[in-house]
Parts: sequence; structure tokens; C-alpha cells
Amino acid sequence: LQLMLLALAALALCSGALADTLKLKDGRVLEGEVVREGEGYIYFRYTVAGITQTSVFLTSQILELVRDDDTTRPAKETPAPAAQTRRAPEAPAKPSPRAVDSAAALRIAFITLGDPPHDVVGPYLNAKALKKSVELLEDDQPDVVVLRINSGGGAITEIPKLVNVIQRDLKPKYRVVGWIESAISAAALTAINLEELYFMKKGNLGGAVAFRTTGNGKTQSMQGPQLERFLKQAEGWARNGGHDPLLLRAMQVPTDLSCDIDQNGVVHWRNDLQGQYVVSTKEGDHILTLNSLEAVKYGLANGVADTKDELAKLLGAVDGEWVEVGQDADAYQKQFREAVAEASVAAGKLFAQLDMALQAGELAKARRYLGQLKGWARRAPSLEEYGALGKTPPLNREFFKQVEEQIEKLRKQRRRRGR
Repeated sequence: LQLMLLALAALALCSGALADTLKLKDGRVLEGEVVREGEGYIYFRYTVAGITQTSVFLTSQILELVRDDDTTRPAKETPAPAAQTRRAPEAPAKPSPRAVDSAAALRIAFITLGDPPHDVVGPYLNAKALKKSVELLEDDQPDVVVLRINSGGGAITEIPKLVNVIQRDLKPKYRVVGWIESAISAAALTAINLEELYFMKKGNLGGAVAFRTTGNGKTQSMQGPQLERFLKQAEGWARNGGHDPLLLRAMQVPTDLSCDIDQNGVVHWRNDLQGQYVVSTKEGDHILTLNSLEAVKYGLANGVADTKDELAKLLGAVDGEWVEVGQDADAYQKQFREAVAEASVAAGKLFAQLDMALQAGELAKARRYLGQLKGWARRAPSLEEYGALGKTPPLNREFFKQVEEQIEKLRKQRRRRGR
């Protein structure tokens, strides 16, 4: 009886260890699990060389999917998008513009994050604003949400908030794709959370050196334990998108980084210079930034597209059939950026006027300017945390309380002098 129980326990362990098997047309056979699937694609989690990653595969790439319940499901044939090659992409043929409005068409929503000069992460590329855009998508039911990123970086304190929106509000509901025009510094660390990345031809991603603000208001690069904690946090962001943390580390600190690319196009990263391709070196304090061709070659990007039509084809739109939805969500981002830009200019002027009024003891004017500053902070909430882009301190409750106390102190001093 004891032997029988042991045998049954062993059988239970074996059945629990069963994994999905994904057979790809490029010859790869991956064992892991289907994390999520939709019409024409799956997200598959697997481990290669001890590194667990999650990648998206279109049905056109899949030869066979064997579930852990021993069921076999051949992939539905769809035209293979050229985006999945690991070689440098050729320029796509220019599509002919035409209107598409079909129930069978791929429904794609575009949300623009950053539009230089209104592209700073925190004030303009903002988590609360992104969350509002996500809420506006509800009625449009997109198949794919494309985050078009064009930012030179900004506040690293905003990154975890953006990551939360991406991981908790977007990914559970939609297939989420990054479309990179430029993602530098904090923008790169945000984009890296996405499993699917496509670049514009001029696109770049990297240069993610972390800076901190010193006591005198200046900035300097992070060092020591603080830097190590931040690097560790960034490793988690890379894993969110199924990307190797070694690649991201080379974008943050000088790192020896090379890779081997096998016959199936799979990239194997190394933290030395002994690989087939040397990608980055410690020498010369080099910080890695990848262009579009490099991003595809080294497996960071799925392909290159300069137009929405080109991108839709790479996303698997059958016969190029797709329809744009979610315009309200994108329009909100534009309105948000415009509001922050207008508020920043107005708040900068008002802050200077407030300071002069306080120095001159013109308390009525000071109260008026303070009230107007509160109004602008309500219209552009990101000013509460980040201020008017260096022209003011954060316009939060603490700031307004301090100024009100200063005005009251000046009023009492004037009153005592008048006795």
C-alpha cells in the first residue's frame, strides 16, 4: 500500500510538471506555458539558458501548440509578417491608403506618449493621464493598444507609476505594443516593460543613466547602494517585457556585453566580450543606445514600421485589414500635454510675480497671485508633483501652506509696526 501511495504521488508530480510545447516554423521547440492568447497571437512564457521570458508569437509563426492536457492545436494559417525576422528589415512596400470598416478588421488604438518639446516623463508623459486614456478605451474594445513613445526621458520617480498602469490596467485587457520613435532614459525604462516593441526607422532606445537631485538642487548620476537598488528594480521591468536584464543594464551603466545568435535567430546574451557580436563595452564609459536595425538584430524589436499601415501589417492585420479606434484616448493625451505646457508658462510668470510681491510686502497682490497659481495647478495636476519644469517648485499643498503662512507672518509684522 505504501509503495502504491508513493507511485501515485510520483504520478501526480509528473502530471503537475507537464508544460505546453510550442513548435515554431523556424525550427525552435519551446516548453513553457501559454500566459494569454487572443485572435491571431499568444503570449508564451518559457526559459532559455536559465532566464525566464515571455514573448508574443503570431499564429503565422506557429507550427503546432501542444497543451499540457495532451491536446494538439495546429496554428491557424495567416500571412507571415516580415517583422519577426531577427535580420535587419528591408524597407516595407508603401501601402495604398484606403478606408476599412469591417467587423473582421483588426481594431487598433494608438496612444501617443510624448510629443517634443512636450515629452518629459512625469510632467507630460504621466501615469495618471495614461490611466485616464485607458479608461476612455473601454467602449472602443481595441484588439491592440499601441503606445507610441517619443520622449527624451525625465523623472525616474514616474516610471513605477507608469509601469503599474501598463501591468495592471492595460496588459490584463489588451495586447499592448510599443511603437518607438525615441525612448531615452526614463522613457526607455518604461518601454522595456512591453513584450512587443516596434521601431520607426529613425527610432532609438537606451541611454538610461539614473540621476538623483542633490541638496543644492543640482543633479548627479546615482552611485553605490542607491544605484544598485535602482538597477535591481529595473531588472524587474525588463522581465515584465520578457527582455534580458543584461541588455538593459548596459543601457544604464558601462557594461561589457556581447551575444551569440544561433541558427534559429535566438539571441543569447553574455556579460563579457567573448560572444559572436560585441554590443557594448565598459571602456570609455559607454552607455548603450540601440537604433532600429540593431534593435531587430538583437531581438529587442519585432520589426520596423514608419506608418500606421505598415505597423498594422506587422501586427498581423490579415490582408492589411484594420480600423483605428480609441481616438478619444489619444486626444486626451494631446489635451493633457497642451494643458501642462500652458500652465507651466503661466505658473512660471505668476511664481516670479508672487516672489516680487512678497519681497515688496504687497500682500493683496501676493494673495491674488497665489490663488491664480492654485487654479493652474488644478488645471494641470502634474504641476503638483513636478512644478513648472524648473520655473517653480512642486505646486502642492505644502508649497501653498508655506506661502500662506509667510503672507500671514508678514501681515502680523505689519500690524505690530502700525501700533
